Amino acid sequence: MFDRLEYENLYMEDETLLPIVIKYSDRDVEIHNSHKDVPFSDYIKQIEGVHDFVVINRGVNEKNNYEEFEIGIEDVECSVKLRINIENNYFFSAKFSSKQILVPEGGDEYIKIKANLIFTQNVGISFWNSNNLIDRLSDISEFLTTCQGLSVPFDDSNLGYKNKKAWEIYAEGMSKLNKEKQTLLPIKSVSSPKKTRSRYGELVTVIEVGLNLPSRKDLFVNSLKELLSRKVESNYSIEFPTENIFTIEFASFHQFGDEFEEKLNDLAEEHCFNLEGGIKYFIKGHVSLKQDNDFDEILTDLESQILDYSEDFRRSGSNFTCYSDDTAKYVVQLIEQSYSEFLAIGSKKPIIATFQNTDNDYSVIIQNLIASGIQERNIRVNKGLIQITSLGKPTNINSEEHDLKFEKCTIKYSLFDNAYNSSDQIDGLDYVAIPNRTGYYEGIVLSMDNFKEKSLNWQRQLKAKYGDKFKGQIFVYSYRKNINIDPLKKLQREVFFSNDNIRISAMRGIATLTPNSYEEYNQLIQQIRENLPSGLSLNVPKYSVEREVKLVYEEEEACKRMFNKIRNGISCLDDIITLKFDGVDFTTRYFNFEFDTQEERNEKIESIYSAFDPFKKVCNVYLDSQDGHTKVVFTRNSKLEDDFQDSFKNFNNEPVKVVDHVLYNEAQDLSELNKIQSQIDDIQSDIDDIKDSMPDYVKDNERIRSERRRLGREKSSLIQEKRDAMGRKYSLQREINTRTREVLHDSPSIGECESRGYDKIIIRLPDGFDRKSYEENPLVKEGEYIFFPMAGSASETARQKFALDRIEGKKWVKDNPPVNKRLTNFLFNPRYAISTKDEDIVLAAKWIKDYGISKSPLNEMQVEAVAKACSAKDVAFIQGPPGTGKTTVIAEIIWKEIHQKSNCRILLTSQNNLAVDNALERLQDARGLRPVRILNTHDKEDAETKDGAQYMIDVIQSWKETPNSSNSENAAAHWMNNVKKSAIANAEYEKYSSVIKPWIDCLDNESKYARDIFADSYQRNVNLFAATCSYCASKDFMQTYNRLYSNGKVSFDVIIMDEASKATLPEMAVPMVNGVKIILIGDHRQLPPILSGEHKKAFDIMDSKDLFEDSYETLKTSHFGVMFKAAQRYVPSIVSTLTTQYRMHEQIMNTINQFYKRDVVGGLQCGIKETMDIPDYNHSGSRYHGLSFDRILTPDDHAIWIDVNTPETNLNPGFKNMGEVDAVEMVIKMLNRAEGYKEYLAAQKKEEDKEIGLITFYSGQRKALFNRKFPETNTYRISAVDKFQGMERNIVIVSTVRSNNTKNIGFARESERINVAFSRAKKLLIVVGNKHLFSQFEDYKESISNMKTIDYRTLKDLLK
Repeated sequence: MFDRLEYENLYMEDETLLPIVIKYSDRDVEIHNSHKDVPFSDYIKQIEGVHDFVVINRGVNEKNNYEEFEIGIEDVECSVKLRINIENNYFFSAKFSSKQILVPEGGDEYIKIKANLIFTQNVGISFWNSNNLIDRLSDISEFLTTCQGLSVPFDDSNLGYKNKKAWEIYAEGMSKLNKEKQTLLPIKSVSSPKKTRSRYGELVTVIEVGLNLPSRKDLFVNSLKELLSRKVESNYSIEFPTENIFTIEFASFHQFGDEFEEKLNDLAEEHCFNLEGGIKYFIKGHVSLKQDNDFDEILTDLESQILDYSEDFRRSGSNFTCYSDDTAKYVVQLIEQSYSEFLAIGSKKPIIATFQNTDNDYSVIIQNLIASGIQERNIRVNKGLIQITSLGKPTNINSEEHDLKFEKCTIKYSLFDNAYNSSDQIDGLDYVAIPNRTGYYEGIVLSMDNFKEKSLNWQRQLKAKYGDKFKGQIFVYSYRKNINIDPLKKLQREVFFSNDNIRISAMRGIATLTPNSYEEYNQLIQQIRENLPSGLSLNVPKYSVEREVKLVYEEEEACKRMFNKIRNGISCLDDIITLKFDGVDFTTRYFNFEFDTQEERNEKIESIYSAFDPFKKVCNVYLDSQDGHTKVVFTRNSKLEDDFQDSFKNFNNEPVKVVDHVLYNEAQDLSELNKIQSQIDDIQSDIDDIKDSMPDYVKDNERIRSERRRLGREKSSLIQEKRDAMGRKYSLQREINTRTREVLHDSPSIGECESRGYDKIIIRLPDGFDRKSYEENPLVKEGEYIFFPMAGSASETARQKFALDRIEGKKWVKDNPPVNKRLTNFLFNPRYAISTKDEDIVLAAKWIKDYGISKSPLNEMQVEAVAKACSAKDVAFIQGPPGTGKTTVIAEIIWKEIHQKSNCRILLTSQNNLAVDNALERLQDARGLRPVRILNTHDKEDAETKDGAQYMIDVIQSWKETPNSSNSENAAAHWMNNVKKSAIANAEYEKYSSVIKPWIDCLDNESKYARDIFADSYQRNVNLFAATCSYCASKDFMQTYNRLYSNGKVSFDVIIMDEASKATLPEMAVPMVNGVKIILIGDHRQLPPILSGEHKKAFDIMDSKDLFEDSYETLKTSHFGVMFKAAQRYVPSIVSTLTTQYRMHEQIMNTINQFYKRDVVGGLQCGIKETMDIPDYNHSGSRYHGLSFDRILTPDDHAIWIDVNTPETNLNPGFKNMGEVDAVEMVIKMLNRAEGYKEYLAAQKKEEDKEIGLITFYSGQRKALFNRKFPETNTYRISAVDKFQGMERNIVIVSTVRSNNTKNIGFARESERINVAFSRAKKLLIVVGNKHLFSQFEDYKESISNMKTIDYRTLKDLLK
């Protein structure tokens, strides 16, 4: 970049660097940060301080009308654009860019300097003093003055490959988008016809059609799944917590990297979401207070502490049995002091003593049991109980028969060695450990009623846990000898009935004792024994205090207290986790934490475990993963969503067809095609088999060589068979495509699209719609298809792409290059065009002056323009500001080209029909000129361009066969009339009269003979084609060309393109590829091309978002303007500018002249200055209107501003201002009441000269004006400014619309738009708008200063 020799630093003094001061505001920062990824402050950090700088004068910023400078920094990849405050010695209004700048070629176009860059928000005397810069102010002032004196370099950044690539992608993307739009849309539902208001307030009939499309949510999810399938294999979940948030959570930890993260974000943006905060890594966890599954661990810990005090106790599950009061008291004290937060101790359990007969002789009972089949070895007596053991299965014993009472059954379940797992707990069973042996599970059943249920349930649970490790089961039944209960009843009833510590149960044969101490226990026993009747004894167990220990966390409040204590104890984790209650399980609190690196993750895990260590007795901490999880969060982007919804506006007003699904499916029948494809696949498989089996070549082995030849013949045969199948496939595919096109073409149109959403279409039914007929036979039905033919735009896009492919030299069009092969280069950079010799231009200029067809002499710049255009070899550029005689110049160019080459073929084209027809009208009487007009009769502008129909071949042919009123106005008939006039003039000469008179009679009668001669001769001698750019490669165009020239390859000697500044490069390319020489005529100071509203989507679909961001300014800039400026610099011999305007009064010209002073010294000149005020309506050079109305309007006023302050209305999109509509109506009333207005109207010969032009910047305002009932004494041409370019009217009223307190005038600020709006008037320009608002913008300020200002209220008062 900085490859030139360094100049000596002029701004160094005693080795002290010059300070360059840049002042910035909060507004600068705000604007920058809202549009750039890198913050404003980061740019300052990069470039503040000492650097080597390049300073360039970028000239006037035409959007804002101020001089702009750019500073590039050699050692940092960035630059900054600035303005200069010369009075106060600083730069300001900084706009940073990450792009380096190119150093201009001219030495007077830049300054190189090593300096100290200082950024500040305040520049005053205190700033200069505090930074010791007072002494340097003169140096700084000199430096800034030098910067202002720099020449403005030509900016050729829009030339060359980058520009070419951007337009190619744009055309390719638009082509793809059009194909997408033509997709058939299945109908899901159809509403009944109903009346409603259209977007413009008209009453219309519509139907609402629901589309059977996958939901946008499903499309997003499926796209994500497809993307993720290429990157991850682990499980993940996709959720939509709300309509505006979307998450993907991975079951494991994944690090994707920046590239994949960018792909995720791109995919999200396609579905109107953003990747919020990037990809997040996190771990989930929870803290649970210890519960049943942790209980054994707690009890074991408690048991251990009790053992440290005494061994005089036994633990069974959660029951602690102490055999001394001292131990029992210690247990209570220990739990209350150390475990009270999570354990509670139950009340004492009573001691059960049993009554038994004093007669313990069981011999008779045992004999009876043996007799009943029970083996003697399985029977024993133990502590007054008779026990019967059964191995493997239960035993059925009739206890009443043997005078026994069932006491209990102990069931022991055994396992094979080492199978027991202490973590396996089964409700109701205890594990009994046996030293040095395998223990067993033991359960006790106290009632035979639930014996079977319990025993089977335990058995099933153990088998499920241990499987084949389950060994077997032993049943031990315990019975007691029945006792006489009558004495016990008496004891229960009479002795211990009211005793709280002794409770007798006669039926069960037990006594329940509740002593408070060991001494009291002995006393209670003694009381019972003293009252025992004879024959009974009391069997008492060893004294014990048994209590059950329970967890307290079944109570919510207890849990809350504990978690509050835990939170206080882990405050060191406040920056890492927060414990949260899920509202359900009050014994658990949940948390999660994020991390960026694995090291950070490990540190946080360690901190969590460490913080919770003091609470390990009361709670457990669980992490669901030690590695962590990955989470992606998307949030809906409202701007992208708005853009998505806006994208459907491109369907508005498009014709809609309904396609019969049966006919379409029949046309699309692919069964035969699939069969052929299957055959092709089979043949290819056979070919591959031959390749695999082909033996390697061996020179002297005849057998192998013979086998190779045989396989080669088979392979060749299969290849030919495959080719034949492929031919059948392509033929059938073409047949299917043809059938499908026919079905789509023949499908009925049902109306136009009123509005479109993703899954809904509102269709506006045509005027005169018959509701009754529709309801009897509805065309639109569920199951059918909606189809947008979009024939015009789709064809245009295809033609543009084809032209660019020819220019690019794509393989598929390599046999059809541009007619001028140098077009590939000079279309993007005119320096590659052949320059013209001065002597050739001089000779051409002389011929034009001598033989030109213009009725009035051309001015010098017009002569130069024609001469340069006709002398050029490749391309010529003509800038034609408003009213400078472009059409005259075009006529002269055509006239000169035809005389240079008698069989010359010329194409006259433009971006719009109006410009083409204006040029044809001027050429109407030119001798030797035979134009033909190619006009799309279905074009919406057809009604406005009907004048061109007289040059259509079909019209001429129709007149030739059968003349009538509709075809009599044609070019051949006009030629015949001119010949007739000439013949009549020559008939006065007697020597010619006898010959000419029959000829005149023949022409008078318009005989078939005469019509044939003139129609056929006209067509044989056509030398000028006229068509719009996009229609130049249409089917009609090609057919007409071949019909007239019988030449399949389209080629023109000269292509003249008018209004070239309004054409996009793809539009320009369509005709240009067919020309030897191209003459481009336009004005880059007027409106640039109108891009499709889908230009961004065109780049998106081509996966070129970055290129769009870099090229957007290029795309919306006139390519003609870029080329014109480059040609001015590099090849001036092919460039000319028309500087004298003949359209408008000088006052009107002065409202736009500021734009042309930027290109031409002095700006535009008024060519009618001497005649413009002549009070003669018939004088061609007069712009006299002769109107007077009180103090508002006089014949000397030609530019007036009506000041209106009514607020705008936001239509979203667009704006309107009903106050300005009222003002326009008042202006028209004023004109009608003005003195001289009737005389003015009567003097106008053309209807368009009588029309009042009403121009506005917004379509919403155009509609409002259109709906207002203006006086019928006038006719009106109401249009948005974009549609008015190329037209002119005597009187024009402009409504500016915007009126607000935010200093926002939208695209009304664009100088090109102002220029076109104000330059349409010839005699009288009246602008209606908010003067205070618009005067704040330099371009408007200049325009308003050249207008007479009238307050709207004054106008209203005067009209009253």
